[in-house]
Amino acid sequence: MLCLSEDDLKNFIGGVIRNVARELKINQSEQITYFKLVKQIKIENQAVSNKLEKFFKAYKKWHDLQVKLGLESQTGDISAQDKDKLQSYLSNRDLAREALLKELRQP
Repeated sequence: MLCLSEDDLKNFIGGVIRNVARELKINQSEQITYFKLVKQIKIENQAVSNKLEKFFKAYKKWHDLQVKLGLESQTGDISAQDKDKLQSYLSNRDLAREALLKELRQP
């Protein structure tokens, strides 16, 4: 199982924040910190901000389980229940991403 490190996760989330800021045409988004960009996204578009937050939560939940199962797989098999849970988290993550993209496409 391929596992993203915590740094990989942070880099990914940072990239998503910057991409959303660009989509919302936030000026100088490359020079603004992630924290300030998230606040600016919330000011610019509350609906996108909500979808972004849901995506982050779903992605983090999936990532945390993936890390846990990755460690467990080194010592033995992963249970069918854990595999089902991972698939559910993966689906939730993907649905949250699609919801965010759909919201960004709103006129």
